[in-house]
Amino acid sequence: MTLHPQLPKRAAVALGLLDVSGRRVLTLLAGELLPDRGSYEWDGTDDVGLGLPQGVYLCRLNAGRGSVTTKLMLLK
Repeated sequence: MTLHPQLPKRAAVALGLLDVSGRRVLTLLAGELLPDRGSYEWDGTDDVGLGLPQGVYLCRLNAGRGSVTTKLMLLK
C-alpha cells in the first residue's frame, strides 16, 4: 500500500499506523516532511517486521498543532 502525505510547506511530522484501539503499530516517518515528498510504502508489517492481520488500521499524520487520520483496510 502506498501512502502519499502532502503538506503545503516543510514541517516536522509524525506519520504512523495505529490499530483500531489506538495502539501505534508502525512509525513510517518521524522528522521533516518536505512539500514535494513522494510516497511511503507499507507492506502490512509492524515496526519489528511482523505481519499484521487483515483488518482496519488508522493512518495518522501529526504536523505542528494539527493532525489528520484516515482509515485503511489491510486485505490479504
